[in-house]
Amino acid sequence: MIVCRNCGKQIDINSEFCENCGAKLDLDEVIYKKDIENTRLLRNRRDNIRFACNILLTFLLLIGIMFTFLSFFLTEYPKITMVILALVVYLIFFIVLIVKTKKLSNIEKKLP
Repeated sequence: MIVCRNCGKQIDINSEFCENCGAKLDLDEVIYKKDIENTRLLRNRRDNIRFACNILLTFLLLIGIMFTFLSFFLTEYPKITMVILALVVYLIFFIVLIVKTKKLSNIEKKLP
């Protein structure tokens, strides 16, 4: 939404004229407002991806560390099983890290 300079009413950003007073909207202002809105949305998306991936990466790292320590202290399970589980978790960790980096770099390219 943008504000009409003539009457001060809020107008849909896709309108060419004010629905209240009929004043013609400045297209440069509309384009500028759209760019600001797109930039805000991209930054929110980037921040949400960072937050979600950081939580997932922390969780995976803790699970990997847990399996690594369990492989040293538990004797009822074969050590190789715990080591393989730890390696699988670390592999998933690095895959998520790579995907996060690529997603964020794509979003950064779109930001002004």
